[in-house]
Amino acid sequence: MKKASEQSGRRGRVFLRGSAWWCDFSHRGQRVRRPLENATTERQAWNMLETLRTEARQGRRLDIEQARWSHLAARFLAHHEAKGTRPRTLARWRQVLAHLASYFGTALVGEIAENVNGYVALRRRQKAAPASIRMELALLRQAFRIAGLPRLDVPSIEVRNTRKGFLEAADVQRIAGHLPEHLAPIAWAGFYTGWRKSEILRLGWRDANLAAGTVRLWPGETKSGSGRVF
Repeated sequence: MKKASEQSGRRGRVFLRGSAWWCDFSHRGQRVRRPLENATTERQAWNMLETLRTEARQGRRLDIEQARWSHLAARFLAHHEAKGTRPRTLARWRQVLAHLASYFGTALVGEIAENVNGYVALRRRQKAAPASIRMELALLRQAFRIAGLPRLDVPSIEVRNTRKGFLEAADVQRIAGHLPEHLAPIAWAGFYTGWRKSEILRLGWRDANLAAGTVRLWPGETKSGSGRVF
């Protein structure tokens, strides 16, 4: 049983579906119909409808809020492909998106926001590294931002990567003396930068700025997901 209500001078309507109030209106040619979860009276329903209309005029994306995770993921990749993000970075992010998709599947945007803690708990049970979880959450937040959605709150993930047993230059000199000639520069690069072997081996000329005297690891190419410059 639906009880609809329209008011003179107002665009749209509110109605009862079961015990829940819903609103129905149009914005820029798109129909918006949704439940008003906190409305308990018709007056509250009308006030919430007007709030939604105002926020829509101010740029709130009411259409995307009805989207599912698969839509956000596709939008995220399309944004970065158009932006010219490097293929290696996109490949890494596709791996992260696969982890997120395995949990959120076809979840609506609102359901994603409500289940972030559940995702983190699952990844911890899977023994995922804290740095990996933190990068996955960062990508999730970025997907919300690209879609024009409200800022997504995620839990803070502490990463403890304490390293022990640092080498001195004399130690590296002795080690390099036992390496093939083509491997010694890699050992020295790791000593001076502190970067991982896999990060150093991926470097190319386009990562170096000879004029500035710097070499760069781009976001998405490191274990933590953040870029570095040496």
